[in-house]
Amino acid sequence: MIDPDQSFTLDVEDMTLGELEDLEECADVTIGDLQAGNLPMKAIRVLVWIVARRDDPAATVDDFRDVRLSQIVWAVDDGTDPKD
Repeated sequence: MIDPDQSFTLDVEDMTLGELEDLEECADVTIGDLQAGNLPMKAIRVLVWIVARRDDPAATVDDFRDVRLSQIVWAVDDGTDPKD
């Protein structure tokens, strides 16, 4: 069961190519859909799963059906270079 106080930060720029491939395969979306912001709920759930399985490799996509939109934090590119 997902902790209702847990948040999930979705930062596509931080994802590996393998994780992005998993998104394409599991949610039937392309990287172009992702960049355009045209994501169905299934794709958002898959993104949450991809982020969460970094800490819990046994997690499944279905484990995240009860996540609320309020628990999702979208990383925003503010145009600054994090190396500066």
